[in-house]
Amino acid sequence: MEALTTFVQTHVLQPDNTIQILGRTYRPNDIFRMVIIIGGYLLLRPYILKMQAKFQEKDHAREVDPSEESSHSAMAARRKPAGEESDNEDDDSWGAKLRRRQRAEAAEKARLMEEENDSDDEIAEYLEKE
Repeated sequence: MEALTTFVQTHVLQPDNTIQILGRTYRPNDIFRMVIIIGGYLLLRPYILKMQAKFQEKDHAREVDPSEESSHSAMAARRKPAGEESDNEDDDSWGAKLRRRQRAEAAEKARLMEEENDSDDEIAEYLEKE
């Protein structure tokens, strides 16, 4: 224990009653100020978050003005319905690659089914001739 106190006195505490932490010198006032600020933040943070949640809940529960509602409906009318997809291959929105890949796979599957049906028809045709 003596070794620790001598280490602190020789390396951490400075002669002018300051403390050096990571190469920076702090006075007791500075350390006290940091403790107060950090402690206050830690104590008040949960209450501030609860208050924000209440304000957000009130905001979501309030009635929408008719003028705001019409602007929202106009914006919704400009959007495409969910079922319609554009044939534009330059679409950079979320999931565009996946949609293109799925369309290509569906087209390939349809082509294979068509070929299979054609070959079945040809086989049936040859069997009927004999």
